[in-house]
Amino acid sequence: MMSNSSSKANKSPAPDAVCLGLITLGTLIIVDKLAETNTGVVPEQVIEYLSDDGVIAALALNQWGATSGVIGTKLGRDAAGREAIRQLADSGVAGSFKMTSKYRTPAEISIADKGGNRTYYWADREEPLSTLDDADLSMIENAKILYVDWYDHGHILTALKTARKAGVPTFLNFEHGHENDELLSLYGQYSTIIQGVTDAAQVNVHPEATGERLLKSGASIALVTLASEGCLALTQDESIRVYAPKFDVVDANAAGATFSGGFMYGTVQGWSLERTARFAVAAASLKCTVVGLAAFPVSEIETLADQLTIG
Repeated sequence: MMSNSSSKANKSPAPDAVCLGLITLGTLIIVDKLAETNTGVVPEQVIEYLSDDGVIAALALNQWGATSGVIGTKLGRDAAGREAIRQLADSGVAGSFKMTSKYRTPAEISIADKGGNRTYYWADREEPLSTLDDADLSMIENAKILYVDWYDHGHILTALKTARKAGVPTFLNFEHGHENDELLSLYGQYSTIIQGVTDAAQVNVHPEATGERLLKSGASIALVTLASEGCLALTQDESIRVYAPKFDVVDANAAGATFSGGFMYGTVQGWSLERTARFAVAAASLKCTVVGLAAFPVSEIETLADQLTIG
């Protein structure tokens, strides 16, 4: 079973953004407070959602009116795989979504509390990720931007090289991966925009040093996300610190992917660095005020973005 066959995707106009990576059907469990070891709590909500970050970013872009496509891993021929394909087809995201009997659809379980804390569990990812190695990459060639995740390491380089050859800008979500000098050297040379984080807590850090490392690796734009403190956006000529608004966090799950989607949205619109960074921070901040995946309307995001403090 599949939706949007490859031939159909190739004949349609290329999407603004193409996101490559793992596809999973995740389960989000919301609790008032994370349970201590050997104890339990009653969940307030349990929600199924499409994941990983590339899929989440593509869905957000699509909801904001930018066309998006997903080059994803094969899904298991099981109930979870069928549900994931149904949701992808209903979303309007472009792509060829295939199934296999070789493994079950990868599971992802996220448990989040109302303080913005979370923990998550993944099933084995390597076998599904290997299906990216022979995926059809033709959708990249006429896109405006390509998104990849560093934790799909070993399966993203061909896509990055395809984008470079076609002159398509690339967005690498590097998270903590940039701390590995070898990986930064490998992927930085193919990445136009790199999104990184600092330490695990993302507090009491020096984002400027991290941003400079990302630029030196070859990126044109470095983004350093700082959780509740917003982000730092750097180029060789500009440095913009955008502070997040003070909201009560309900669910921080997918905030990073929403930020990525927001920055790509501004990029394909041709906005300035400041306007784009403002939009990304506002989109991620609003997402944290509701449970589950949520892409707020562009007008509401822009209203908040205009009110954010710039450093």
